[in-house]
Amino acid sequence: MSRFQRAIGAIVSLGLADAPGDDRLIYRKALSVACTEKSDEEAVEHLQSIVALSERTARAALRLLASKRDSYETDRAYRVLEAAIARAPVGAPPIELRELFAREEALGRLPVSAAVERLIELEPRLECLWPSGVPNKKDAAPKNASHPLAKQLLGPGVENPDPVVRSNLALSIASHLLALEEQGVEPADLVTSYFAAHRKRVVRRLV
Repeated sequence: MSRFQRAIGAIVSLGLADAPGDDRLIYRKALSVACTEKSDEEAVEHLQSIVALSERTARAALRLLASKRDSYETDRAYRVLEAAIARAPVGAPPIELRELFAREEALGRLPVSAAVERLIELEPRLECLWPSGVPNKKDAAPKNASHPLAKQLLGPGVENPDPVVRSNLALSIASHLLALEEQGVEPADLVTSYFAAHRKRVVRRLV
């Protein structure tokens, strides 16, 4: 492991294979920071120490993110990494996508149980996964975190008119709750937002 890789440290694995080498590490780290409750300023500060190791590599990661600014987390990752490189304020999201990104961000900041209830409202067939309702206490019947129905109903490529339902964030949140139930969900997990979760299940599907 290189000094550069050791400096970056632990990252959330997103299952990506399109960003080679060290720029892939920064690409993932920027996405990881974007999916938290850190303020823009805190996210930029977090990334600046990594950018300082190799600005050229950081710019390569930024170019990769520039082609994927179609979701809240990828757009925010681009904007905070761009600001970290330029040592400038964080830019605004594209105006035509601002409303969508605001909805995605709101979903990620809800308690995870409330976020899944919101997704069930948008895609009622998800109720099959929680026929007795979203759990509000330790679940006595663990579920399979890789339940195929979640991937059939949520994420890029599904047949639903709502772009929030078609987001990787929606798929990740539902999969996160299923994973908690598989492990034995605790009440504190359910009132913690997806963005605030210390360890979260991340699912990214490319179309």
